[in-house]
Amino acid sequence: MGTYCSHPIDPDLEAERARNKKINEDVKASKQADARSVKVLLLGAGESGKSTVFKQAKLIHESTYSREERKRFLIIIHQNIIECTQELLKGVIELGIEMEPDIKKYADFIEEVTSDDTLGSDIIIAIKALWASTPVQAAYAKRNEFQLADSCAYFLNQIDRFLGKDASPTDQDILCSRIRSTGVAEMQFKID
Repeated sequence: MGTYCSHPIDPDLEAERARNKKINEDVKASKQADARSVKVLLLGAGESGKSTVFKQAKLIHESTYSREERKRFLIIIHQNIIECTQELLKGVIELGIEMEPDIKKYADFIEEVTSDDTLGSDIIIAIKALWASTPVQAAYAKRNEFQLADSCAYFLNQIDRFLGKDASPTDQDILCSRIRSTGVAEMQFKID
């Protein structure tokens, strides 16, 4: 009795059913995880604050930057200092502001510096002299007439803090740094 309807269990069929069940469970778990996930796409024009929002999210949800990340941001800040000094000099020229000969030598020197150069003492002396000069301050006062990073004065007024081997940018310094971002950046964090 009962042997008429019974079939022997095919081990390959049982293995296939087990694999199918596991795949279905994985798909279900993945869908549940995606349902709890929020994805944000930040779009905007250059210098509209996309990278700053990204940096703020990291500070809020991951609490701080590592020592290595801070060292990378220090290099970016050095580049920002050089670039904003060069932009100020372009502003002096665009606005037709006269430059004294003793300041002009510093301007000529800084114009030859690349943003990849390190902030050596000769560059620092030139930047400080330029920032303190009347023509550069006059251009800064009219910064709305040419393109200049918002954080220019912030960094130039505190330039000494970013020098030396022990220099480490604060969270505020990192937020003020300007990074030209290209491509896609992704960050994952958990919101409780």
